[in-house]
Amino acid sequence: MRCKNKFCIYYRKDRCTAEDIAINSVGMCEDCVYVEIDESELKIKRVNTLEKMDRQYQRQVNYEKIKLAEIHDLAQKIIQEQEGK
Repeated sequence: MRCKNKFCIYYRKDRCTAEDIAINSVGMCEDCVYVEIDESELKIKRVNTLEKMDRQYQRQVNYEKIKLAEIHDLAQKIIQEQEGK
């Protein structure tokens, strides 16, 4: 069975390796057992993930600003060309 829960002990390469799998009424695996992670490691991963998400968000915002400026410039050129005809 396909699986996306990388924190489950039965997860291997997008597959569940458990022999018998029970799925509850909301489609979640009832056999999932989470890998234990030391609290200090978990805190570090949380901070790293938040920083990564912030960088990705900032790149997206910057990209959108650049694209909007390019679109605005192109629109202005088209308007000027139309007025010159």
